[in-house]
Amino acid sequence: MAHDWLLDEHRSDRARDRLIAAAAVLIRRNGVDNFDINELARGAHCSRATVYRHVGGKKAIIDAVLAASSIRITTTVAARTARLQGAERSVAAITVALQEVRRDRVIQQLLASQRFFSTAPEALASPAITEAAITLLGLAERDIAQAQWIIRGFMALATWPMPPEQESAAVDALVGGVMRSDR
Repeated sequence: MAHDWLLDEHRSDRARDRLIAAAAVLIRRNGVDNFDINELARGAHCSRATVYRHVGGKKAIIDAVLAASSIRITTTVAARTARLQGAERSVAAITVALQEVRRDRVIQQLLASQRFFSTAPEALASPAITEAAITLLGLAERDIAQAQWIIRGFMALATWPMPPEQESAAVDALVGGVMRSDR
């Protein structure tokens, strides 16, 4: 008899992880706008009810897939900038994050989706995103406005890329404009 992953101990966690991984494959292939729960259920050999029970509806699934990509990207940025400080750290964090965003097919599909522009204001207002930016950029906790400004600049660069030399100058100008000399 074939092994049934839904019947394992810790099946809820395993089911959630497998369904999110399967959803990521579908999003990479078909895009965010074309993500379909029926296709996910068929591919995972389970019912729609199982999908909803373990990972929720379409928005929750897409959010979970995006969160997994975001965690990978922020972990990479943190590791590659850990020893840097000040403006050097901020420039490196933005540069590495842009490279990672461009390598991540899920994030690229989000940026190409209709969903991106409708959810961008929500993302820009997210305290979690602001806190992550403050940490990754090496800013002080009180630097909320600076972090939010850099997030907006980052989103513009991620959405509308520039030639590498122009982008490097734009990142330097963005960080220089936000970081004060008294830091």
